[in-house]
Amino acid sequence: MKNFLNILRIFVLFFILAPFVVAAFNVERITVPMRGDFVLQPAKIEVSLLPDASAEREIFVTNRMGATGVFSLSVEDFAASDNPDEGAVLQKSSGFSNFISYSKEQFTLSHGERARIPVKVFVPNKTEPGEIFGALLVSGALSDRAGGAAKITSRVGALFFVKVTGDIVERGELLNFSVQSKSARILFKNTGTVHINPYGVIEIKNIFGKIKKTVLIDPWFVLPDSTRARNIKIGSGLQWGRYTATILLNRGYNNIIDSKSAVFWVLPPLRTLVWLVLAPLLVLFAIFMLFRYKRAL
Repeated sequence: MKNFLNILRIFVLFFILAPFVVAAFNVERITVPMRGDFVLQPAKIEVSLLPDASAEREIFVTNRMGATGVFSLSVEDFAASDNPDEGAVLQKSSGFSNFISYSKEQFTLSHGERARIPVKVFVPNKTEPGEIFGALLVSGALSDRAGGAAKITSRVGALFFVKVTGDIVERGELLNFSVQSKSARILFKNTGTVHINPYGVIEIKNIFGKIKKTVLIDPWFVLPDSTRARNIKIGSGLQWGRYTATILLNRGYNNIIDSKSAVFWVLPPLRTLVWLVLAPLLVLFAIFMLFRYKRAL
């Protein structure tokens, strides 16, 4: 009976404490090619939390340098850029460090090793509804065993979007859609208080209204109170002629879809175009000269 009660206590403690157990930092060996770099995954992490709540996520760092590397973690804020083609820029401030913690700040990996790094995200009590943006940066360098120095340093980051639930506003719209040189340009504006992820599709129809190509638009983030551009290649594989491109863009919330159209032409290469123009002229000139020669006889 006592053994049964002890086992029961263990099971109860396990189910009570399991949600609070944080996965430990660990390293595993995998097969990777030698690329002279390292990989950080995932590149983007979204978390939605109430004040005084927390969540756990993981990032993975893989060494593909071909040699032993030394890696270190740091935190910086990021914000919307004034340049629509940039999307976001890192800032020197590190207020995001008040919302994130991790157990390992520096570690070493041999080529082909992958580190799993648990990360805890937490929102302090009385935090206002809205969103917090920060980047967890990983700096990597080759380790010079002889000199004890690190060389060829590079840095990559995982972007964190921490949404504090409450009275938030999701609002945005497709500002402009244009097509030039077989590339579509999308301009989207976010006027809300949290980031949104628009996505959609571009349908390309020929002059007869038949769909000749469909191009998917993967989700991309647009930060609050900012405008972001996206360039999509659409012209490859199309024959010469006049086309109409129509975008169906889901704003990323409430299934609201914006639609705009643009007309564009697919033209042959300049050399071909010149010959297409000159060839009929040469034929007409030859006919004219032949007719004039016959009249002279």
